[in-house]
Amino acid sequence: MSIQVFVSADPLSLETAVQSVVDPAHGAIDTFIGTVRNMHEGKSVTGIT
Repeated sequence: MSIQVFVSADPLSLETAVQSVVDPAHGAIDTFIGTVRNMHEGKSVTGIT
């Protein structure tokens, strides 16, 4: 098993990320796309740490 992480200040292409790991020998490809919400408990959110 291997883990690949893509992080960028620019928009990422899900298709490009998936194509970089697709392999007929793999049983699955799992992806997660997270975004930052604009408000939390009444306060503006500008990023995550």
